[in-house]
Amino acid sequence: MAAIYEGVRCTHLDVNAQWLPLHHDMGLVGLLAGLAVGTEHHLWSPEAFIKRPVEWLHKFAQLGATIYTGPNFSYARMLARVRDEDVARLDLRKWRVAFNGAEPIEPACLAGFIERFAPAGFAPETMLCVYGMAEATLAVSFPALGSAPLIRQFERASLNDHGRAVESRGTSAGVRALACVGRPVAGLEIRIVNRDDRAVLPDGQVGMIEVRGRSVMANYCGRTPEASGISPEGWFSTGDLGFMDQTGLYVTGRLKEMAIVNGRNYYPQDVELLAAKLPGIYQGHVVAVSHPVEERIVVLCEVDAGTEPGKVADAIKGAVREAMALTSLEVHPCAPRSLPRTTSGKFQRARARELWSKGQLGLAPRVHVAVDAVEGA
Repeated sequence: MAAIYEGVRCTHLDVNAQWLPLHHDMGLVGLLAGLAVGTEHHLWSPEAFIKRPVEWLHKFAQLGATIYTGPNFSYARMLARVRDEDVARLDLRKWRVAFNGAEPIEPACLAGFIERFAPAGFAPETMLCVYGMAEATLAVSFPALGSAPLIRQFERASLNDHGRAVESRGTSAGVRALACVGRPVAGLEIRIVNRDDRAVLPDGQVGMIEVRGRSVMANYCGRTPEASGISPEGWFSTGDLGFMDQTGLYVTGRLKEMAIVNGRNYYPQDVELLAAKLPGIYQGHVVAVSHPVEERIVVLCEVDAGTEPGKVADAIKGAVREAMALTSLEVHPCAPRSLPRTTSGKFQRARARELWSKGQLGLAPRVHVAVDAVEGA
């Protein structure tokens, strides 16, 4: 808690407004960190935000709230639902910390949110892209307070296939943008290691993210430290992949979610971001998972009512093929609001794959995108 409130200089003069449930780590620890210094808190149910983000944001502004904590999807939802005429009636000048964490951070969403709400007084340096997990009692890394989000572009093929962060100046489809999530909070250490022998990797090399420090758990309940992924020296293996350099930490994805197709590595986020922007996708809701048996990626996407599922599937296949040279793809359009989420709004990829494999996902008319026998053929 001290690492959090000291990291953002939280005091009793701050006003925290949140809708994350208190049985979620981000909601609970964020609340406790504020209470430790006497911060005023206002709590809503998740439904209040999900159903009426415009109304929620107006109340946030009326309270003169200074701190908000939410996953990336919450910023995307405000960006999609709050119109320019709504922004004109907002005063967000007191908002000084907007924690963005708990799920992959989309650089395009960051840029769009900052631009949309700038007329209301939202400053770029208010957005704080952070990294954390329950096993570390939440906070792991913060960027420097008062700095705008650092977004950099890297060559996707180098990240995926060679595990090297090669910066790119271009804007082509082969580029992946990543947000820096800063440096370790007080009391914690971060290192990047090889997945096999836990050898420490140099700057710019993608590997497993490990953390160590006072707030990291001793072990999972009922398991030994070794079975919990904790080394004798106290390093916890997070299961996340990423790299570090002189600017800070960059998270590239989850190891268990990475798909291998014909010897090449693919992050599901890359496929999801490409598909989510296409016409016919309901509110950008897309989940990409590896096929449980074959070497291919399965795309589960919610489609708008009245949309032709076949056209959506073809558009996804074309966009992914052009950007990633990936053709071993299977697309299944789903009914709106059918993809499973956590209580904080994150899509549950493993659960979605399980429901899809059992035929329990509320699918729209099933569409099978042709799968090429040879990658790139």
